[in-house]
Amino acid sequence: ITRLNADGTPDTTFNGTGSVVMPMGGVYATLTTVALQADGAIVAGGTAYGGGGNRDFALVRLTPAGAPDATFGTAGLVTTSFTTLDDSVQDIAIQPDSRIVAAGSTGGADSGFGIARYNANGSLDTTFNGSGQVLTSFGPGADEARAVTLAADGTIIAAGSWQVAGVDRDVAVARYTAGGALDTSFGTGGKVTLTLGARQDAAFAVAATADGRILVAGYHEAVSGVLEPFIARLVAEQSPAPFSFAPQAGVAIGAIVTAGPASITGLTGPAPIAVHDGAYSIDCDAGGYTTLPGTIPAGATVCVRHAAAGVPSSSRTTALTVGSYTATFTSTTGKAAA
Repeated sequence: ITRLNADGTPDTTFNGTGSVVMPMGGVYATLTTVALQADGAIVAGGTAYGGGGNRDFALVRLTPAGAPDATFGTAGLVTTSFTTLDDSVQDIAIQPDSRIVAAGSTGGADSGFGIARYNANGSLDTTFNGSGQVLTSFGPGADEARAVTLAADGTIIAAGSWQVAGVDRDVAVARYTAGGALDTSFGTGGKVTLTLGARQDAAFAVAATADGRILVAGYHEAVSGVLEPFIARLVAEQSPAPFSFAPQAGVAIGAIVTAGPASITGLTGPAPIAVHDGAYSIDCDAGGYTTLPGTIPAGATVCVRHAAAGVPSSSRTTALTVGSYTATFTSTTGKAAA
């Protein structure tokens, strides 16, 4: 671990030289991620030889001055085994209470996301899934967690990839409660997968916004074999209180017919909004009608409109979906003149 001054020179107040070589036991020890605690302590994660021919999750903690923190694990080092094969920390996040969440890959052909939470002293936090560890599989192949972050509500979000078949991989995201269980309000059973193409897709970074949306970034392999960057944003599915639009009858043929406003209540944050066979306007702004999907804030109003049918005594229906709730608006043209 090396610390540099703002001008790029080694910080000699850090272990006297600016660098620390941390003894981690055995061979093939590596560090792949680092984070800072609020008190200035430095936590790094990676993998270390755990005996029996396999590598384990490894965390090291240094004081702000660069010395191994004797209050953490054994002489500043903690190792944790998930499987009898190679396990490796890929990312860490530090909670406001100084507990440490580590996420990574676990060994074996049928591997999964490995998530562990540690107390401030380096011991496994048994309030997290009963053991301090949770292993999440997306399928029969090799799954890898590459990034982890903490949401404002205390949930834990991990992102990476899962092996669909052969060399084909898709983006994988899992969300956990503060207690370590998969959050069943997220995706399907706490898991979401994204297919960006027919080859390898993988996430290497994840962040949570204050309103609960999730940003995932990584790469997508194009058919040509070229790796292309991607960023995806996930929105928590929400269901507003039921709302409706009153039908209208006897409207003129081809007239632009507007319904609303309808109040969107019962949301805890922004929700996705989409329309079929018509247009909508948030807050019923006459110049703001659109046919494109978007998001609507909690407490807003919305109107919909469409062109009425082109023949007498005919109906047209517009469907508006907010979160997981859909309301319809129907207009019916008047009868033909006798």
